[in-house]
Amino acid sequence: MTERYEAVKEYVYGNLTAVEPERSRNEGIRHITAVSQYAILLAHVRGENAELAGVAGLFHDLYAYVTGIRKNHAAGGAALAKKWLDETGLFTEAEKEAIVGAVYYHSEKQKTHFPLDEILKDADVLDHLFMNPGAVIMGERERAERLMGELHFST
Repeated sequence: MTERYEAVKEYVYGNLTAVEPERSRNEGIRHITAVSQYAILLAHVRGENAELAGVAGLFHDLYAYVTGIRKNHAAGGAALAKKWLDETGLFTEAEKEAIVGAVYYHSEKQKTHFPLDEILKDADVLDHLFMNPGAVIMGERERAERLMGELHFST
């Protein structure tokens, strides 16, 4: 990827190293990394910006893992991402808006938003599916079935 992606990854992983207990830290690193990678893959498949998708994937659950707060974690994560993106100046206003929007909406799996938002939602669902193939998280079944068809996976 790019230097910008690597800068985000360094920031995100730096924050995750402080997460306790170790099990939560390891799960955070695993999940955030997987969602970022799935987002990059889906962006390539759909002809969207892979770098922005990967960055959104890195930020998407950082707030939840760092604070331990799951309720409204998407909004908290969007604010965290916006603050860092504003401070670094690495991304344009349009890029920041796309990344922050994707993080903000990633928990709204039953609604449809902009293409980058949908990539992040689908990447999150893919990780849920691949971590437990027999289970679909409540509210994700329709999205999971559509996504599996798009990727030509058997359901």
